[in-house]
Amino acid sequence: MKKIIISSILWLLTAILFSQQNLTNYSFNSTGGEIEFNRNSLISSQGQAIMGESKNEYKLRIGFIPSLLWDIMPPRSNISFGEPKYITQVSTYININTLIILEAVDDLEVEGDSAGFGIEESKWRIANSEWYIYEGPFTISNLSFALEDGEYFIEYYSIDFVGNIEDVKEQKIVLDKTPPYSNFILGKPHLFFQNKNLVTSHTPFLIKATDNFSGVKETRYKIDLGEEIIFPGSFNLEERYKEVFKDEFNRLNLEEGWFFIREDKDKWNLKEREVITFYTDYGSLKRSVNDQKNILLRDLPYLEEDWAVEVELKFSPCIKGQEAGIYIYQDDDNYLKLVKSYENGKKIIAGKEINGEYEEIVKSINWINVDIIYLKIKKKRNYNFYYSTDGLN
Repeated sequence: MKKIIISSILWLLTAILFSQQNLTNYSFNSTGGEIEFNRNSLISSQGQAIMGESKNEYKLRIGFIPSLLWDIMPPRSNISFGEPKYITQVSTYININTLIILEAVDDLEVEGDSAGFGIEESKWRIANSEWYIYEGPFTISNLSFALEDGEYFIEYYSIDFVGNIEDVKEQKIVLDKTPPYSNFILGKPHLFFQNKNLVTSHTPFLIKATDNFSGVKETRYKIDLGEEIIFPGSFNLEERYKEVFKDEFNRLNLEEGWFFIREDKDKWNLKEREVITFYTDYGSLKRSVNDQKNILLRDLPYLEEDWAVEVELKFSPCIKGQEAGIYIYQDDDNYLKLVKSYENGKKIIAGKEINGEYEEIVKSINWINVDIIYLKIKKKRNYNFYYSTDGLN
């Protein structure tokens, strides 16, 4: 079925049709699925011929045009980003080489019908610059002017072939051109002698990385000419890692491999950069209670060999029974734990439960009056428990 498009250019279109047939001063009416052109006629608002007479010698019937369509809806544009990018619930981070992509569809009569007659052009601008016609994916590096690190708005809209103009949309982006900064810190014992740092095989090393915008995805290091290793937390020269996993919690969703026991989605989130947040709730794993929620787990890479698990914890408990930390978890009745807790004061507690029988290995280390603490459980033949207020000692 063939159709003529009639919109704001209705009469221009019919005039073109007339001129193609060498006819002038003609109107039209529609009868029986045909279009009839009549000389010396006036046209009503409904497009019907009134006044004048039909001249057979000038009458032209076109039988292949059964209906007229009105395109009344503006286009719908969408913006997306290639790699590299980092998207949170509040911001989209890109760098100068990230592809920025505009796509648009045209509607006809109802928003979402995608039945319009096409996009004539799309336009965009950033930081209140001049408007540019979109010619394909672009990057910040293509701009004729420089942008510094920070927040900007990309504005964009589209126009269809019959002149419908979309309202201007905007997308907030954060431009991050600056790499992270890492600081290497030596623990004790060490000695600076003749412009060299002297360490033992047990001296802990710590790498502190910071980034002012999108955050740190991961930190890597290598010893001499060895392979790069993902920095897992503090380490020393005696330790060699076969497999390392570190999560900066710097994504919209959890990394693959995490799973929950009794998840309560309202009591945790990833809204803050480089942080996973949990809200304390009633519950326990001690003995037969077993109703503690939001136990976040992942499988250890190997069971029999040596390994270590470390967490940086920002937690200031103030009510008896509040605790957070590391669990080496087999099931609700078999686990080890190293937690920061409140029992008549802020304390570090190491405990175990075997076949439902709970016991505190270390009764408590009292008065840990710092908000940020580092906890570590290390298996080297036996299980060893560590805590630190600076990540080193």
